[in-house]
Amino acid sequence: TYQALRESDAILRCIFNIDAGGRGYIITGDEKFLEPYNTGRSDFQLHYDELKRLVSGNETQLIMLEDLTKAYRLWLGFQMDILAQKRMEILSSDNNTRVQLQNSFLEGPPDFIPGLPPNRPEKAEDLFHSDKGKELRDNLSAILDDINNEGKKLLGEKSENLITTQFNTYLSILIGGLIITISAILVSIFTSLSITNPI
Repeated sequence: TYQALRESDAILRCIFNIDAGGRGYIITGDEKFLEPYNTGRSDFQLHYDELKRLVSGNETQLIMLEDLTKAYRLWLGFQMDILAQKRMEILSSDNNTRVQLQNSFLEGPPDFIPGLPPNRPEKAEDLFHSDKGKELRDNLSAILDDINNEGKKLLGEKSENLITTQFNTYLSILIGGLIITISAILVSIFTSLSITNPI
């Protein structure tokens, strides 16, 4: 369960990396900022798969993970729309940049989908700072908090069970020791009486 909490925290870090990489690209237009974005996306899947494996016996957490998947897809789709909008803004701003970006689309990055964004009058930066993106990201954080709280609850239950088992073990050892001590005393009394008072 501690591993599950670590994986959940790692997922949250991936979300922050995706967000920060997207933010850097939107503000600067520099594609080097897409590196944390792409890394965050691939790492998210690795940590998600590991978390799913770790909580596979807990139906409540599995349902929460399904909710996380849906929320992540919505948020990531929103992020991708904004990045595509920014890319279109850059393409339409100058011919040299347009040629360079078109060439970079042919080479990679493999998991960034350049596609055309919906026709929006807003600029990418305005969309990025809109309430919708924050709401979607906050929803992801809330689901991860729920998953963590469920994990902490399970840890508490396991801790209580461990304390109860530990107490029962000590009690069994104490009672067993008392029984052995009393038996030894009785045997020694009977033996000494049989020696001093023959039958």
